[in-house]
Amino acid sequence: MIGPKGKGIGFRFSISEQASASADYFKLVRRGKGKHARTVRMFQGYGEWNSHIGFNNVRFGARTPNFRARPGKYLAFFRADDDAHNSTEDIKLRFEIKGKKKQKSRKHHRR
Repeated sequence: MIGPKGKGIGFRFSISEQASASADYFKLVRRGKGKHARTVRMFQGYGEWNSHIGFNNVRFGARTPNFRARPGKYLAFFRADDDAHNSTEDIKLRFEIKGKKKQKSRKHHRR
């Protein structure tokens, strides 16, 4: 779960050779009603990071020029590509971005 400020969460991964890591973000949206309801994926943006051999820390799900972090449920496909264009299998990551908490409005009573 990611908070409403758009800073993302720390995500740590390790690789055995220098590569560039990337993630495609899809928002999960319900379409239809009743038994015809289905969840569809809508592309919302991507993230790219340069990575090095060993452990890497990145800000996953953070607001960037290529991804506007808005409240909702998301599915991300994470992968790493090396210089020879070899790619890892896509790793599916589900996460949710929470919206700002709504303040309770206080009604003033007149006497």
